[in-house]
Amino acid sequence: MMLRQKINKIKRRSYKLYNKLFIYLPVDILIYFRNLLRGVRGVFRSEKSKSLIIFRHDGIGDYVLFRNFLEVLKKSPRFASYKITLLGNAAWKDLAKFLDKDYIDEFIWLDKKRFTADFFYRYKKFKEITAVKYDILIHPFSREFFNADNDLAFLIKADKKIGSIRLPSFTKPYKNKILEKIYNELIPDVENVRFEFYKNKNFFEKLLSETAAEKISAEISLNRPFINLPAHPADRSSAPALSDIAGLKSKLGISSPYATFFIGASVKHRKWPPEYFAETARYLHIKYGFHIVLCGGKSELNDAAEFKKHFPSDLADNASFTDAVGKISLIELLYIVKDASLVISNETMAPHIAIALANASTVTASRANQTASAISAPDASNIPAGFPSLTSAPTPKPAVIVISTGEDSFEHFSPYPKEITYNSNYAIVFHPHIEQNPKEYIDIAAASGRGYDDRFDISEITVRAVVDKINKILQK
Repeated sequence: MMLRQKINKIKRRSYKLYNKLFIYLPVDILIYFRNLLRGVRGVFRSEKSKSLIIFRHDGIGDYVLFRNFLEVLKKSPRFASYKITLLGNAAWKDLAKFLDKDYIDEFIWLDKKRFTADFFYRYKKFKEITAVKYDILIHPFSREFFNADNDLAFLIKADKKIGSIRLPSFTKPYKNKILEKIYNELIPDVENVRFEFYKNKNFFEKLLSETAAEKISAEISLNRPFINLPAHPADRSSAPALSDIAGLKSKLGISSPYATFFIGASVKHRKWPPEYFAETARYLHIKYGFHIVLCGGKSELNDAAEFKKHFPSDLADNASFTDAVGKISLIELLYIVKDASLVISNETMAPHIAIALANASTVTASRANQTASAISAPDASNIPAGFPSLTSAPTPKPAVIVISTGEDSFEHFSPYPKEITYNSNYAIVFHPHIEQNPKEYIDIAAASGRGYDDRFDISEITVRAVVDKINKILQK
């Protein structure tokens, strides 16, 4: 196992080194000198109104834990008059335009894979992005210098650049010195705050506190991520033209109650074997009568084919299964997940979406010393200015099961804090080594800020371990 881990680490580092030497640096240098010439000639295009660019270049799950603060930013006294440009990952383009277009004036999208590995695409996008001069640049997620985000922050023209920085115990001093050369202001993490949503909250609270005296008025009373959906997708122009959700379910052959399965992941070692998912699905259908809905993008088609080899060949009722992999949009997926009784997933976007949907409905817009009642967009129009906050526990639906080898640091993305899930509809199934040695995992994460990488084989998590967690939640 250790040999495999070392080989994989060498492969990853070799790939990163190749990209840095032959894609990152050549493009960055070309754009840097191009910007110098443009600066001498004064040909940068400046926005007529006050402008800021904010960017996140990570995955869909990261976006779900970040997106609620876009409303906070837009409604804040400090930035209410600014034109806001969001530079984001094209993977969540449809979600952002559907959920957050009320708070963003302009979107710029990057294909993360091509931006990292394609010389010409990287140059083209850098050329486009660096043609505009902004008043403020905001980058709310700390990274090392040779990351695409910090390359962007370095090359984008802005009068003030605000970034984030990890705690000194998790970074080397020379890396922090480099970041200090890129940004005018660096907002630090808070000790013992691990969960990504709360890291975002800390960043935006400090961002909106221009002076120490303003800290109290900038406190954000938003304690959980949420996604509120309009009753019908057609209510939003960017949504698919469906008459209603019942029509979507009928089109896919979905009957209630149903469980959604997400068998894909961004990297191979996060993928629980499809045959294990199939065995779990068979158990759920027989014991609880769940219709099984297999979800995912086109990149999971091979995994779906493997799943179907094991399910439902031994069941008489073939209508017990729907293969929706690669067949529905991200917007449609929201509505399918929202009405599911159970979500079972690898460590990927699905648990974040499911929990954010479960946290919807009871929302007020508030800030310290000021409260106004409202339902957060896109559910209603004419929203009063203020900061969104959940005020009571939403109905715990759907139940969520996550299968993980502990690659991310403890409580960074999983397990979710109890105050978000109320400890009633969520469970994580870790690799047996972590289940048997939870303190070791917690201590390693606290000391290094990292999890176990790909130290453990996810196939060593048994179907019985997953089924036991499912039964524990469903039989409460």
